[in-house]
Amino acid sequence: MVSSVDARDALSELLNRAAYGKERLVLTRRGKPLAALVPLEDLELIEEIKKRVDLEEARSALREAEVEGTTAWEQVRAELDLWPPAVVLYRIELSPRARRDLPACRPDRR
Repeated sequence: MVSSVDARDALSELLNRAAYGKERLVLTRRGKPLAALVPLEDLELIEEIKKRVDLEEARSALREAEVEGTTAWEQVRAELDLWPPAVVLYRIELSPRARRDLPACRPDRR
């Protein structure tokens, strides 16, 4: 662990340790972990894993929509008491899973 003050003073050295020494460094502020300095390869791996997880979640949602069906946007809008848009450019069909995950928010009606 490296304090943010020490990191500021030794940034070049820390970058070299992460980039060439493949070290993972945790930066702290007042003794609490704040961020990490990691080799670029680690970040690329994390991003690839995230893409694969997102892709699997999308495929799962599509499978669920095929099995359970979808709900028309007009019905979702009515159930959530949302203002109708001035112009509807496209129709959105939401799976039951996507409807469950919608935040419970209402538009500002000025």
